[in-house]
Amino acid sequence: MTPLQQGQLLASKNVVTDTDITFYETPLRHIRTREVSKYAHQRIDSIRLARSWAKKGGWGRFNRDYWVESAKQSMAELQAMLAALDASGAALVAASSKEGG
Repeated sequence: MTPLQQGQLLASKNVVTDTDITFYETPLRHIRTREVSKYAHQRIDSIRLARSWAKKGGWGRFNRDYWVESAKQSMAELQAMLAALDASGAALVAASSKEGG
């Protein structure tokens, strides 16, 4: 299964981890979360949006290259979260309705 498919599956399940997972989205952006489904959903949406605008050619300074790079960055962020989830050994549990995730 590709990282994108893993992310889509995780996003569709509405689950959280039993403990925090920690990872770097980018070298300077440290993330700690339990809301893995919500995070995956946000990254998938970013990838879809970027791919859509890349196909359309973008606009102004947000040209095709900008959107292609944006999609790559969102994919790298999703992969970082998936790797941290695998490495942590954290259990996935159903998200409560209070978390809104």
